[in-house]
Amino acid sequence: MPTPFSDIKRLLLHRRHALLTGASGLFLILLGGNVVAGWLLRLAPILPENIHMVISTASCMALYGIGLLLALWRPHGRAHRLPVLLILFIVAMVAAEHLSGRHWWIDFPELHAWRHDVVPIPGRMAPTTALALAMLAIGMWLLPAARPGRLQALRACVLAPLLLGALGPPLM
Repeated sequence: MPTPFSDIKRLLLHRRHALLTGASGLFLILLGGNVVAGWLLRLAPILPENIHMVISTASCMALYGIGLLLALWRPHGRAHRLPVLLILFIVAMVAAEHLSGRHWWIDFPELHAWRHDVVPIPGRMAPTTALALAMLAIGMWLLPAARPGRLQALRACVLAPLLLGALGPPLM
Protein backbone atom coordinates (compact mmCIF):
# COMPACT_ATOMS: atom_id res chain seq x y z
CA MET A 1 0.00 0.00 0.00
CA PRO A 2 1.47 3.36 -0.99
CA THR A 3 2.23 5.78 1.77
CA PRO A 4 1.12 9.42 1.62
CA PHE A 5 4.78 10.41 1.23
CA SER A 6 5.17 8.26 -1.90
CA ASP A 7 2.02 9.82 -3.38
CA ILE A 8 3.42 13.32 -2.81
CA LYS A 9 6.76 12.27 -4.27
CA ARG A 10 5.03 10.82 -7.36
CA LEU A 11 2.94 13.99 -7.78
CA LEU A 12 6.03 16.21 -7.56
CA LEU A 13 7.86 14.05 -10.09
CA HIS A 14 4.87 14.23 -12.45
CA ARG A 15 4.76 18.03 -12.16
CA ARG A 16 8.49 18.29 -12.90
CA HIS A 17 8.06 15.99 -15.88
CA ALA A 18 5.16 18.09 -17.17
CA LEU A 19 7.15 21.30 -16.70
CA LEU A 20 10.18 19.87 -18.53
CA THR A 21 8.01 18.51 -21.35
CA GLY A 22 6.19 21.83 -21.74
CA ALA A 23 9.41 23.84 -21.68
CA SER A 24 11.00 21.49 -24.23
CA GLY A 25 7.97 21.77 -26.50
CA LEU A 26 8.00 25.55 -26.36
CA PHE A 27 11.77 25.63 -26.96
CA LEU A 28 11.45 23.42 -30.04
CA ILE A 29 8.64 25.58 -31.46
CA LEU A 30 10.68 28.73 -30.88
CA LEU A 31 13.83 27.14 -32.32
CA GLY A 32 12.11 25.90 -35.46
CA GLY A 33 10.22 29.15 -35.97
CA ASN A 34 13.35 31.21 -35.42
CA VAL A 35 15.35 29.20 -37.96
CA VAL A 36 12.59 29.41 -40.59
CA ALA A 37 12.27 33.16 -39.99
CA GLY A 38 16.05 33.51 -40.33
CA TRP A 39 16.02 31.79 -43.71
CA LEU A 40 13.02 33.74 -44.98
CA LEU A 41 14.39 37.09 -43.81
CA ARG A 42 17.98 36.23 -44.84
CA LEU A 43 19.39 37.06 -41.44
CA ALA A 44 23.12 36.70 -40.90
CA PRO A 45 23.99 33.63 -38.82
CA ILE A 46 25.53 33.87 -35.38
CA LEU A 47 28.26 31.36 -36.28
CA PRO A 48 29.25 32.22 -39.86
CA GLU A 49 31.43 29.17 -40.56
CA ASN A 50 28.85 26.68 -39.35
CA ILE A 51 26.58 24.49 -41.48
CA HIS A 52 23.08 25.60 -40.63
CA MET A 53 19.79 23.89 -39.97
CA VAL A 54 17.67 23.80 -43.13
CA ILE A 55 14.00 24.74 -43.36
CA SER A 56 12.70 21.17 -43.47
CA THR A 57 14.64 20.25 -40.31
CA ALA A 58 13.45 23.41 -38.55
CA SER A 59 9.87 22.61 -39.52
CA CYS A 60 10.26 19.14 -38.02
CA MET A 61 11.61 20.67 -34.80
CA ALA A 62 8.58 22.95 -34.53
CA LEU A 63 6.28 19.99 -35.22
CA TYR A 64 8.02 18.01 -32.46
CA GLY A 65 7.36 20.90 -30.09
CA ILE A 66 3.69 20.93 -31.06
CA GLY A 67 3.55 17.16 -30.61
CA LEU A 68 5.08 17.38 -27.13
CA LEU A 69 2.59 20.04 -26.08
CA LEU A 70 -0.30 17.99 -27.47
CA ALA A 71 0.96 14.88 -25.67
CA LEU A 72 1.17 16.90 -22.47
CA TRP A 73 -2.29 18.36 -22.97
CA ARG A 74 -3.87 14.97 -23.70
CA PRO A 75 -1.54 12.35 -22.15
CA HIS A 76 -3.69 9.37 -23.13
CA GLY A 77 -5.03 10.85 -26.35
CA ARG A 78 -3.71 10.60 -29.85
CA ALA A 79 -3.68 14.26 -30.87
CA HIS A 80 0.14 14.26 -30.85
CA ARG A 81 0.14 11.80 -33.74
CA LEU A 82 -0.89 14.40 -36.34
CA PRO A 83 2.41 16.33 -36.08
CA VAL A 84 4.19 12.95 -36.11
CA LEU A 85 2.52 12.07 -39.41
CA LEU A 86 3.61 15.41 -40.88
CA ILE A 87 7.19 14.79 -39.69
CA LEU A 88 7.20 11.30 -41.21
CA PHE A 89 5.87 12.76 -44.49
CA ILE A 90 8.65 15.37 -44.60
CA VAL A 91 11.30 12.75 -43.77
CA ALA A 92 9.90 10.36 -46.41
CA MET A 93 10.06 13.14 -49.02
CA VAL A 94 13.67 13.89 -48.06
CA ALA A 95 14.55 10.19 -48.26
CA ALA A 96 12.89 9.97 -51.69
CA GLU A 97 14.96 12.97 -52.83
CA HIS A 98 18.18 11.33 -51.64
CA LEU A 99 17.34 7.99 -53.22
CA SER A 100 16.09 9.36 -56.55
CA GLY A 101 18.52 12.28 -56.89
CA ARG A 102 15.66 14.50 -58.04
CA HIS A 103 14.72 17.91 -56.66
CA TRP A 104 11.23 18.20 -55.22
CA TRP A 105 9.61 21.03 -53.33
CA ILE A 106 10.80 19.91 -49.87
CA ASP A 107 14.33 21.43 -50.21
CA PHE A 108 13.40 25.07 -50.87
CA PRO A 109 16.74 25.51 -52.73
CA GLU A 110 15.91 29.08 -53.77
CA LEU A 111 15.55 30.09 -50.11
CA HIS A 112 18.87 28.47 -49.21
CA ALA A 113 20.88 29.57 -52.26
CA TRP A 114 21.94 32.95 -50.82
CA ARG A 115 23.84 31.18 -48.06
CA HIS A 116 27.04 29.66 -49.44
CA ASP A 117 27.48 26.60 -47.24
CA VAL A 118 29.72 23.66 -48.02
CA VAL A 119 26.73 21.37 -48.54
CA PRO A 120 26.44 19.95 -52.07
CA ILE A 121 22.71 20.69 -52.47
CA PRO A 122 21.40 23.83 -50.73
CA GLY A 123 18.49 23.13 -48.42
CA ARG A 124 18.78 19.36 -48.47
CA MET A 125 18.51 17.68 -45.09
CA ALA A 126 21.35 15.23 -44.35
CA PRO A 127 20.38 11.54 -44.60
CA THR A 128 21.47 10.85 -41.02
CA THR A 129 19.36 13.78 -39.81
CA ALA A 130 16.36 12.42 -41.70
CA LEU A 131 16.85 8.98 -40.17
CA ALA A 132 17.22 10.43 -36.67
CA LEU A 133 14.08 12.55 -37.09
CA ALA A 134 12.18 9.49 -38.33
CA MET A 135 13.25 7.46 -35.29
CA LEU A 136 12.18 10.24 -32.93
CA ALA A 137 8.84 10.52 -34.74
CA ILE A 138 8.25 6.79 -34.39
CA GLY A 139 9.13 7.08 -30.71
CA MET A 140 6.59 9.87 -30.27
CA TRP A 141 4.01 7.76 -32.12
CA LEU A 142 4.48 5.03 -29.48
CA LEU A 143 3.45 7.37 -26.64
CA PRO A 144 2.07 6.53 -24.13
CA ALA A 145 4.32 3.48 -23.85
CA ALA A 146 2.65 1.54 -21.06
CA ARG A 147 3.43 -2.00 -22.24
CA PRO A 148 6.95 -3.41 -21.88
CA GLY A 149 7.36 -4.07 -25.62
CA ARG A 150 6.38 -0.52 -26.53
CA LEU A 151 8.65 0.85 -23.82
CA GLN A 152 11.63 -1.04 -25.25
CA ALA A 153 10.81 0.17 -28.77
CA LEU A 154 10.52 3.73 -27.44
CA ARG A 155 13.94 3.45 -25.79
CA ALA A 156 15.44 2.20 -29.06
CA CYS A 157 13.84 5.10 -30.95
CA VAL A 158 15.38 7.57 -28.49
CA LEU A 159 18.82 5.95 -28.38
CA ALA A 160 19.18 5.52 -32.17
CA PRO A 161 19.39 9.29 -32.88
CA LEU A 162 21.99 9.64 -30.13
CA LEU A 163 24.05 6.93 -31.79
CA LEU A 164 23.57 8.56 -35.20
CA GLY A 165 24.68 11.88 -33.74
CA ALA A 166 27.81 10.31 -32.31
CA LEU A 167 28.63 8.43 -35.53
CA GLY A 168 27.15 11.00 -37.95
CA PRO A 169 30.24 12.31 -39.78
CA PRO A 170 31.71 8.83 -40.49
CA LEU A 171 28.34 7.63 -41.82
CA MET A 172 27.93 10.43 -44.36
